[in-house]
Amino acid sequence: MAEQDILAICAFCPAPCRSALGEVHGATTETRQPSALALVARSALGGRMPVTADILARLGDLDTVRTCQSACSYGLDIAAALEAVRPRLEAMIDAR
Repeated sequence: MAEQDILAICAFCPAPCRSALGEVHGATTETRQPSALALVARSALGGRMPVTADILARLGDLDTVRTCQSACSYGLDIAAALEAVRPRLEAMIDAR
């Protein structure tokens, strides 16, 4: 499955993984949730939001995302998908 498809599934998932995460890695913070990071990555890749250094830093903070993988109902590896699209996002920040 392509990274874009993986990110889409996660971004629009009702996030059953949240209850499994608890306070691990500050997981209750919305901006650290895998679904939020997947949505940000999709929006940036689609040109709907600018790629900034702050966005790249947030998308690189994958501790919560990796913890969530074991609780993902779909068995998705969101961390790997985010890491795979990172070079495209980095190229977009350089293109400004």
